Amino acid sequence: MTTGTTTATVASASRPTSLRVVDAVADERGVEPMGLDPLYEAIDPDSLDSLFPPAPERPEATSRSIAFTFAGYQVTIDGAGAIDVTELDDRERVADPDIDSVDETTHSTD
Repeated sequence: MTTGTTTATVASASRPTSLRVVDAVADERGVEPMGLDPLYEAIDPDSLDSLFPPAPERPEATSRSIAFTFAGYQVTIDGAGAIDVTELDDRERVADPDIDSVDETTHSTD
């Protein structure tokens, strides 16, 4: 289940898709882009940019789309390059331990 859906409106569609994804998730989360984990931990940014080039370089819209999780959000990009960001609920976060993983340290007593 998802807790909400927001279609990202990023000012410049001429920017690489990977940067637009980071900006969209950061905006939705209310943090600076540098406050997120690196995008490459979720998906290869170069491949993403190759599949969905910026608007000036993009051929007409295709039926191609991709969806992946990043920083606790489901990110979907359609063939026109539109980015949809949907926050995952707690059950989805538990089902995917890589989402917002916490460094847990166990203490042992000897």
